[in-house]
Amino acid sequence: METVGRSKVARVVRTGAFLGALGVAGLALLAGCRSMSKDEVRAALLALPKNAPVAAAGLSEASFRADLGEGEKEYDLTYLRVGPTGGAPDGRAPVVIVPGTPDTLFAWTPVVFGLEGLAARREVYVLEVVGHGVARGEPRRRDVRALRALRGRRDREPRARARPPRRQLLRRRVRVARRARRAGPHRVAHLVDSSGIPRRDGDFLPEEVQMRENPLAKIGWLLNSSERIEAALAPHFDVIPEGRVEEIRLVCSNRENWHTMVELARDENGERADDLSKLFVPTLLVWGADDVAYDPKWYAQEFAERLPLATLVVMDDTGHYPHEQRTARFVEEVQRFLMTVENER
Repeated sequence: METVGRSKVARVVRTGAFLGALGVAGLALLAGCRSMSKDEVRAALLALPKNAPVAAAGLSEASFRADLGEGEKEYDLTYLRVGPTGGAPDGRAPVVIVPGTPDTLFAWTPVVFGLEGLAARREVYVLEVVGHGVARGEPRRRDVRALRALRGRRDREPRARARPPRRQLLRRRVRVARRARRAGPHRVAHLVDSSGIPRRDGDFLPEEVQMRENPLAKIGWLLNSSERIEAALAPHFDVIPEGRVEEIRLVCSNRENWHTMVELARDENGERADDLSKLFVPTLLVWGADDVAYDPKWYAQEFAERLPLATLVVMDDTGHYPHEQRTARFVEEVQRFLMTVENER
């Protein structure tokens, strides 16, 4: 009986030790897979060598009220502001850039701060879209379409809305970089997302198909890794810019950022295509001839035909990200377009 009793005790001890080890392993796994906070993402992004100019300039915070379909609410705004204070002395208007999905304002560092960057001649604002990058807050799905349109914002004091911008810049196939007549995010009256052309069957990238169709896509951030990010970026570049894999990995390590990216992938259905014909403003479309996400022979031409005052520039030997792959030429095309528009005023 004594031997049997000792055997039972030994089994209990072994079972307890096993369960304890499982518990420790589970806690370690959860700790390793936890979502990075926005503050952690922000600190890590600012620490990357490529983003040293952003760290030196500093990011600004503001709040605004907007009606995105459920009554007016307050939203936080994170943005970068650089360039000549109070506008350029020769009257050049400021540029406002809104990055695309799933990216962040840091993707535009070379365009803004390069040797011939936009900030050398103009006041530049780069906004962080709610639910992306280091911007706080996660939009609910019903807010996504309204956020993509980002339809206006008002100062807290009652006043007439500012006039809509007279000039705009649409970069590559989606997401607006709109330049405003009057300086500062508090003066932006209206932005319209350039996304709108319905995607053709078979044109969604493999990762987009997964986000649209996989019911477990929302927890995809748990599998986030540099290897996965690099595999997704490789088809779009001849050489991936230094620091970009780590930058996007950090952005996608935040659960809210990932959720917003998945919702936008599921929401892209072309419902805003008719709005393009209503944009009677000079518009620059910059496209890569080798874009594997949005075939320029179809999507670029569709945008150019639907936008009444569009100028289409297709860059040879360039993929989905002209502003990153051919930065110098991209900035040159933008500067030429803006100067042409301003000289016609």
